[in-house]
Amino acid sequence: MSTGKLPSISLLVFQYYIYYIKNTTDQSCSTLYLCGTCKHPVGWDTKGVLCEHCDTWYHISCQAIPSANYSQLDHSSLIWTCVACNSNNHSPTSPAILLDDDVNVPATHTSSVSEPSNEASIDSLDYDHQPLHESSPTKYKPTPAKHGRSLRLINVNCQSLPDRKGAWINLVHTTKPDVIIATETWLNSSIGNAELEMDSYTIYRRDRKEGNHGGVLIAVNSAITSTEIEIKSEAEILWVKIQCVGHRDIYVASCYRPNVADKSFTSHLRKSLDELSSKRPKSFIIGGDFNLPGWNWSDLTLKPGSTYATQHTEFRDLLDDYGLTQCVLEPTRRSNILDLISTNLPDQVNRVKVIPGISDHEIVFMEFSVHLNYRKQPRRRVWVYNKADWSGMLEYLGPRMARIEQEYNPCPNALWNKIKQEITEAMDIFIPRRLTKRKDSRPWIDKKLHRLIKTKRRLYKRCKKRGSTHLEKRYNLYKHSVQKLLRKQHADYVHRLFTDSDKSSAELSKRFWTYVKHKRSAAVSTVGPLKKGNRLVTSAKEKAEILNEQFISVFSEPSDREEYSHLTLSSTMPDIIIDENGVHKQLKALNPYKAAGPDGISPRIFRELADILAAPLTTLFQTSLDRGVVPRDWKTASVCPIFKKGEKYVAANYRPVSLTCVASKILEHILTSQLMTFAETHNVFHPNQHGFRKNHGCEKQLIELVSDIAHNLDQGEEIEACVLDFSKAFDKVNHNKLLLKLAQQGVSHQLISWVESFLSGRSQKVIIDGEESSEAAVTSGVPQGSVLGPAMFLFYINDLPDNLQSTVRLFADDTIVYNTAKNHQSLQDDLVKLEMWEDAWNMEFHPSKCQQITFSRKRQPADQSLYLHDTMIPKAEQIKYLGVTLDTKTNWNAHINNIAARGNSILSFIRRNVLTTSETVKATAYKQLARPVLEYASAAWDSASDTAGKILEAVQRRGARLICGIRRTDRKTSTTGLLQKLNLPLLSQRRSDRRLQIFSQYHHTNKSVLSKYIQQAGYSSARRHPEQYFIPQSNSVHHQRSFFIRTAKDWNELPASSSLLRPPSV
Repeated sequence: MSTGKLPSISLLVFQYYIYYIKNTTDQSCSTLYLCGTCKHPVGWDTKGVLCEHCDTWYHISCQAIPSANYSQLDHSSLIWTCVACNSNNHSPTSPAILLDDDVNVPATHTSSVSEPSNEASIDSLDYDHQPLHESSPTKYKPTPAKHGRSLRLINVNCQSLPDRKGAWINLVHTTKPDVIIATETWLNSSIGNAELEMDSYTIYRRDRKEGNHGGVLIAVNSAITSTEIEIKSEAEILWVKIQCVGHRDIYVASCYRPNVADKSFTSHLRKSLDELSSKRPKSFIIGGDFNLPGWNWSDLTLKPGSTYATQHTEFRDLLDDYGLTQCVLEPTRRSNILDLISTNLPDQVNRVKVIPGISDHEIVFMEFSVHLNYRKQPRRRVWVYNKADWSGMLEYLGPRMARIEQEYNPCPNALWNKIKQEITEAMDIFIPRRLTKRKDSRPWIDKKLHRLIKTKRRLYKRCKKRGSTHLEKRYNLYKHSVQKLLRKQHADYVHRLFTDSDKSSAELSKRFWTYVKHKRSAAVSTVGPLKKGNRLVTSAKEKAEILNEQFISVFSEPSDREEYSHLTLSSTMPDIIIDENGVHKQLKALNPYKAAGPDGISPRIFRELADILAAPLTTLFQTSLDRGVVPRDWKTASVCPIFKKGEKYVAANYRPVSLTCVASKILEHILTSQLMTFAETHNVFHPNQHGFRKNHGCEKQLIELVSDIAHNLDQGEEIEACVLDFSKAFDKVNHNKLLLKLAQQGVSHQLISWVESFLSGRSQKVIIDGEESSEAAVTSGVPQGSVLGPAMFLFYINDLPDNLQSTVRLFADDTIVYNTAKNHQSLQDDLVKLEMWEDAWNMEFHPSKCQQITFSRKRQPADQSLYLHDTMIPKAEQIKYLGVTLDTKTNWNAHINNIAARGNSILSFIRRNVLTTSETVKATAYKQLARPVLEYASAAWDSASDTAGKILEAVQRRGARLICGIRRTDRKTSTTGLLQKLNLPLLSQRRSDRRLQIFSQYHHTNKSVLSKYIQQAGYSSARRHPEQYFIPQSNSVHHQRSFFIRTAKDWNELPASSSLLRPPSV
């Protein structure tokens, strides 16, 4: 018996096919489709079914389906198994029907029918499986696909994908196309692919750069190997190559000609065809909206009175020159054929049909007899933690963990293996597993709406058949009503996600962030085809090997072991003692939703079993630390490739993130905490290193950088700065040299020995779609994704600023070095010293990716060049450092405009996706998504002019109108009242409060830095609090508005009762 939700074939499809043949063709047409078993025709006088998988019609007797049950297939939830290909087919709506026992079929060819265990899928479109439509060019003889399913393609004019999301999702889910050609998408860079809800497709886009209209898109089923072909063109033309089996690759184009008067479009299309055809013949499928209403495509003549005859004839000449045949012969907008599909594969066309559209254009459905290169996604077995018997697991493991304590084994490997063995055996007993499955992508479509959609299709067919104006108006009204209902039910579904009264606030919060994260994701974790030599690799195993080779290629050569045992420093770190309560606390703090490591034990297991695992893990951790031996499992990493930017088929554009054992991460947390406490207590780190440190961070780094610039500009100086770009810094850390640096800083021999074991003998393997690469040795670097890695990197890079005359600021590997322009030579000398540093410590800078900028208030600023490795560093008017845009005048206009644009973009995202009437939910979305963008590192750039600040206030006012559902055209409602109602303070006030909070942190925890910029007064007054600061003289308004001076004035005005004046509680 088969179970599961599978592709369906409706009886209605076949009934409509019979009706259509009877009324439009002669008897000979019944031979178009022969039974796949007996080879006799399946016509209107017989009963038949179509197998979705082998794409073949069969008599029901040849499939062992009883005639008495045939009529119930269209109204049942049955699954029948094809005798030819042994694939399951699903029929949609009523109770299960068993086959009659009196049907005699050989045992090896018995078609079975069963009831699926999950909810029935929605029926396929009537036109989805029916025979060749009469509008296909009569010269085409349908050529059945020899291997698997034919290529299905739809050509859609969208007229705003974001506004037609419900209809779009329904269209894709129903027609199940392999390739989608879309025009007039009306998309822009602020709308991510995730918002289109097409997780099973690879999406290629060319959005219109100016304006809110136009745009073309091609979506290809992710199981098909495809890649974008970069061809420069001013026209809206997008090319994608699709790999086939037993056939040369097919080049698919999506084209949009805005209007018939466009004279240049055809020449641009001709140039792209010339470029593609220059070396060898190609197979083309060119679709889109060409806006050529004058052609009568049935006889290739211009309609009487047609305008712009030249544009029409130029396009026809192009088709003739490249051997292309235009296949659409039915109107796609009113009486005109505007949406075309042209191909040089006319003999491979199975059928062409015009179906109801989602805009005022109809959709062209087309099928080719081409076997595609499918990559099936394997189903995985996953643990169902929500159904686990945790109490039974605790009872089962409790005595076993106690025995491990009693039978203490001094070997960390043996001890860990025993703990792991007991846990994995208990998992098999107490936690169920299931195969992954794809969820219904349209849960908001109920039976009532589905019936309305089917009624709409029937109206469309009647309208086309009769050609009645009255029917056309009726159909259009019905179509718009259905689309409106689709949008409403989709919005209601999203609203219920966020406001379900049966769910706790924590569950609703998790739902909200899961939804938002999915909508904003860029599919960075998916790996498409990768280029190896001159070919594209699609096999998951091969891709894993390519990426693993790329990741290990950046490792630095190992050096001889440096001797560190003789080093004894006064600040030597004491040995670490592992505390059981601390381990228990770490176990309870684990995020249960994080991924498991190579051992397969997830954080959820450790968290649920914390009470019985704390003791044996404490013993294991202390033994490992004292003996300087790390279990072998903890040295193996499963690497997840994360796409950065650039072309997705280039392996170098991915970065590795290591998944390591959760038990190892728990111990790393403990050791990192001890190590960082030691480093901060003994002032090990350079004061200008702000990465991964408590009471430091991006904002304070930027505050000090901007204050340095403002002070020098106030003194009439110019500042030359250089932003340095490291190449794979974390991956190039030399292990032996790192151990030496740890010893030089006084780290205990106990911890150094453990780190040496932790870094030695490491290996990694890349995993893609369940396929693993071969293991590769990790000879350098600190694992990205490990807990200890960032702390190790800070120790390694800590001495970079030593012996430099210029100021260097670091945030991990983000480095900026600067000096006054008059000390230009000193800055150049420091760059030479940095070259020597990178050579000594196996690091590497990218000179071409570094940037030089001069901060100046002069009309003619200094124009001097800096060099790194004899390469001139590129000069820039603006630089981005730690996410903030700095310009030569430091007026913040560029930064304000950037974040305002991003803020408006996020408001548009909320408007499109957070479809709820709940002000609370929308206010949460604004506060958590948009406002942080408007306020990131605001204390550093709050010296911007009040005029610039008003730009940001305008963004918040738009957000308030969005939250309260006030239309943009409503000018009567006061936004000030809305802000008060929503309890949204002005952003300028929040920035002022933020500056005071940070100033308080400096005052209480880091006065040594504060004293460099401003001095404490040291006197008290009856009217003022005693923690006053002197306000120095300034020569410019810009310096007066800088962080330390401006905030000191506000600080001095605080009342004595202010909590900011009191030290923070520990």
